[in-house]
Amino acid sequence: MRKSFSFLIHPIFLLFACVMIYFGDAFTFFEFMLAVVLHELGHSLVARKLGYKLKSLCLMPYGAQLNLQSNALRCSDEILIALAGPIVNLVCGGVGLALWWLFPLTYPYTEAFVMASFVMAIFNLLPLVPLDGSRVILALIGAKNK
Repeated sequence: MRKSFSFLIHPIFLLFACVMIYFGDAFTFFEFMLAVVLHELGHSLVARKLGYKLKSLCLMPYGAQLNLQSNALRCSDEILIALAGPIVNLVCGGVGLALWWLFPLTYPYTEAFVMASFVMAIFNLLPLVPLDGSRVILALIGAKNK
């Protein structure tokens, strides 16, 4: 039987969204969530390109989590998949900076997205579990021990 992909939303995420919207920060919330979803999309595109099947994407109050149907990844694949999210965020932040330079009037509309993209990229590269930086380090250690 073929397992399908599921998109999940944590109830506290919905509460957080309602609070942000209530206080008039709906656009900022949208920009931050766009950076989060694009980050996870980067992971998913590389995982699918490497032949892995996706199980679910869950939006949570602190970000999102992409789950694959298989937990057994080759070390080199783990590194590529882990780095894909931060790379997407860096590219998005760079595109935002270019927009500011080319069209300065876009700054107020893209500031939160650019900041969220850069902060997510840097934060996710920290070597703390379950962040992407720790996944890269653990995969490098695993590759060295083989």
